[in-house]
Amino acid sequence: MKTQETIDIVEQQIKNLKVHRNIDAPTTLKELDELNHLSFENLLDKLKSGHFQPFLGIGDIYDKFNYMAPKEQKSIARLIINMPNIIAIASATFGVWNGNYLFLLLLIIPYASNFISAFIKINTLSTIITVGLIGYFIYTDNYFAWNLILVAYLSIFFANYYRKYVNNTLIKLSFCNEKVFCFMYYSRVLRLVNTQTNEIIFSK
Repeated sequence: MKTQETIDIVEQQIKNLKVHRNIDAPTTLKELDELNHLSFENLLDKLKSGHFQPFLGIGDIYDKFNYMAPKEQKSIARLIINMPNIIAIASATFGVWNGNYLFLLLLIIPYASNFISAFIKINTLSTIITVGLIGYFIYTDNYFAWNLILVAYLSIFFANYYRKYVNNTLIKLSFCNEKVFCFMYYSRVLRLVNTQTNEIIFSK
């Protein structure tokens, strides 16, 4: 992802943005009170060694992604977030085609699942339970039930994957150069953890 074209796009995107204090963000680490003892190269070395771990705070993550991310990353994100709707429409069409209008209820499942995905994560146990339930309802010829479970499961999966993709993309973009890092850090979206002391480093 770290190409000059990507860096130019990101810098252009944040050029006219203000941070939470409604002022321009610093452009060098020397201007950041918490990190002014480091050069950007030192910071990258600490990240590579595991001394620092980056994570995103609770700021306007999705707004920053929409502002900063190049078109390719935005297109991938849109595809990920729209996959549950595509699957739900396909399943509902299948059901209506076969005369079961109850399948139209599947169209609201992605929206409900997107909400509950903040509290439910996909793991091995949930996958095993889902596969077991789908297998049971297929065996008992309950087509609506297994489609409902499948759409709900995939909706939660893609919602979680979307959040992960946005987070990972923003973190990668944040370290493409010093200017972009300072913007993300100063706007309180990006934070660091000192793994040796467990200290959270953030713009105050």
